[in-house]
Amino acid sequence: MKAMRAHKFGRPEELRFEDVREPQVQAGQVKTSVRAARINPVDLERLAGRCPGLPLLYILGTDVCGEVEEASAGVSLKEGDRVFGRAHQGGYAEKTCTPRARRSHCP
Repeated sequence: MKAMRAHKFGRPEELRFEDVREPQVQAGQVKTSVRAARINPVDLERLAGRCPGLPLLYILGTDVCGEVEEASAGVSLKEGDRVFGRAHQGGYAEKTCTPRARRSHCP
């Protein structure tokens, strides 16, 4: 799958559009096929290197919306549900996993 990934801290020009492995859903998460992502100020702070402990070679993107592709056990969402959610990272990709996704009523 394709994603925007940071190889070093800096400005948005530092991002690279490249092939990455597809994320694996963990307990309490849903895997979402991303249809849209927005730029959150936190994304820019992380890219600038102002968030200690964030390793490089990460995929930016906090706020996403799309369709559930897979849900872990105990999650009330199902495949095909339209959702929006907040990921710690990974929203600037074709797919991401989020710990808290909510149903979206967007068309």
